[in-house]
Amino acid sequence: KQRITATYGTRVETTALDGYDAWQLLSDTQDASVRQIVLLGPDQIKRLRAKTFENLAFYRGIEGLGGHVEDRGKGDVDGIACRKLAFVHATGILFIRSFDASTGRLLLTETDDGTIIREEGEIRAGGLRFPSHITTTKKLAEGSQRIIRIHFKSVEINPEVDASAFCVPSLTLAN
Repeated sequence: KQRITATYGTRVETTALDGYDAWQLLSDTQDASVRQIVLLGPDQIKRLRAKTFENLAFYRGIEGLGGHVEDRGKGDVDGIACRKLAFVHATGILFIRSFDASTGRLLLTETDDGTIIREEGEIRAGGLRFPSHITTTKKLAEGSQRIIRIHFKSVEINPEVDASAFCVPSLTLAN
């Protein structure tokens, strides 16, 4: 299970995964009547499940899901010597991660759909390190690119969350 809520000005985007069900709710903080619920399709759910696993598994256990890790050899990211490892999910979804050869720090992630992800900064929670900023760059067909920057306010480790938080929200507004 995973639930992410992102805010862009007055727009709120909530995406949730509950096993093999996933949905996205788009709403507006200034107008409760602005609300759109989208049920994600099979390919979107497969990708979200893979991303969720990648975010929460800390590079372990992909074999238990039918995937595997491939050593892609040495590389260079911004002048830093690195080791590239490909995390290949059974669904054909791929995350190539470049780790600093001397420290083991993650420098860059490339995905099978052409997305490049860079993590920066640090937030510590529950004795673990998480990035405080993530920049995602996706090349678009017309030669341009879409850049998304995420700044985390906090990270919580295994908080108590009611199971209903992952259920598809009602299609009607409560009075």
